[in-house]
Amino acid sequence: MLKLPKSTPKIEMSPLSVSSGQNVQIQLSLKLPAGTKLTKEAPSFWALSAEGDEWLLQGQHETGDIMDLSHPLAITAAIPTSIRTPSPTLCVSACVYYCSSGGSACMMKAVLFKQPLQIDNKAEGDLAKVVLSYNFT
Repeated sequence: MLKLPKSTPKIEMSPLSVSSGQNVQIQLSLKLPAGTKLTKEAPSFWALSAEGDEWLLQGQHETGDIMDLSHPLAITAAIPTSIRTPSPTLCVSACVYYCSSGGSACMMKAVLFKQPLQIDNKAEGDLAKVVLSYNFT
């Protein structure tokens, strides 16, 4: 599991209704402070977790690189057809390494989104969408 700094903002989202077998499409929209850019020397990344409900992500791609923040990142998680608990929480964390445009000052910042899921098999369609947005300051 990813160890985040204690100062990491934790954002609690409203529950999302999903069905077993459905995909959750997460649009992760992150903004850096004005006059800064991602640094290539220290790769930024996102990670999915489901603390206490690891069955939710079993066999899925749980991490990825953040190379560009000019548009939202698309992350997909599949809800298993075999459900162990009806209300797991999907966690999405992002760690970004950025520098001032002049390159003199660099920082690492992180954010953690907690997205409760309500698996009730009433959700329609193949895809449930959620947008997670955060502005780093």
